[in-house]
Amino acid sequence: MLYQVCSRIPGGGEFRCPKLDRNGAIKCIYDSQICNHTADCPDGDDEIPALCLLYAVLDANIKKVFDFIITGLESYRRDM
Repeated sequence: MLYQVCSRIPGGGEFRCPKLDRNGAIKCIYDSQICNHTADCPDGDDEIPALCLLYAVLDANIKKVFDFIITGLESYRRDM
């Protein structure tokens, strides 16, 4: 059996559900479906409290880093 992965979703992230669905197929969901209080993966693996906590912390910190970089670039452009 070949190892299957999620195809790239244009304009957004993707998450491969850890378990196969009832038909033995891989299920991929958008990042926005993780921890949205709706079980999108088989067995609700996208709503596990520990995963949601980690996801929230990472998401918040990534946004802070992104904002820091954008602010720095804007400042650099103004100073030129």
